[in-house]
Amino acid sequence: MFDVRTQVEQIDATLSQQRLFATLTSAFGLLALVLASVGIYGIISGSVASRIGEIGVRMALGAGRPQVLRMILREAFGLAGLGVGIGVATAAGLGKYVSSFLYELTPFDPLTAAIVVVLMLGVALLSGWWPARFASRLDPMQALRHD
Repeated sequence: MFDVRTQVEQIDATLSQQRLFATLTSAFGLLALVLASVGIYGIISGSVASRIGEIGVRMALGAGRPQVLRMILREAFGLAGLGVGIGVATAAGLGKYVSSFLYELTPFDPLTAAIVVVLMLGVALLSGWWPARFASRLDPMQALRHD
């Protein structure tokens, strides 16, 4: 007798490729989440930096800190919403092509899609918070002198 294995070892050997695929897919998903977060942060902070004069004028004319904070976070949520919309539509359209890799799952799982939407909107909130906080704390006179 050669290559004698227990049933657990045999099952592990059989499922190793699927586990590797699942692990790699999860790692790439996490990397995509980090890249999306950095991208949203970069775009929002660049937008705030280029609009310091505008934000200073808004604050000088009476816009309060909460209004400026909402304005910047609305922009972050708009970007995230556009990306989530495109991503969900693409996932729904291309789901049939990956259905052979799925075990007891449908190609488009509404629960997973809802979790991803909530997660991405949370990432947008966290990514946009720091630039929005910076913009809401600008001194209007310094912002007007900035240009």
